[in-house]
Amino acid sequence: MTDEREDLDALIHSPGWQRFKQMVEQQWGTAEGGGVRFVTEMTKMAKGDDATALPLMRQIIAAQREIHAVMNWPAERAEALKRTEVKPDSDAVPLTQSRRGGL
Repeated sequence: MTDEREDLDALIHSPGWQRFKQMVEQQWGTAEGGGVRFVTEMTKMAKGDDATALPLMRQIIAAQREIHAVMNWPAERAEALKRTEVKPDSDAVPLTQSRRGGL
């Protein structure tokens, strides 16, 4: 049985995830901006009435931010798990030995 970090690493490096991520980035852009759907929706709102456009633009930006959070979660979670892993201490005394000799 694999642990959560191994599962997340397998997901992140799978060809299917890479294709999915590419599609999301094409539609919604990256943290740096862009994305066909994002730009299209923002352009529509910019052509509308100013009173209604601003709240809708804020909603689109919030949606983009949440999409990025979901897309980044597997890598962030895997990294957090990696940081919390207990690594064996090479200087530790084995449990079968004590300072006075074998147990």
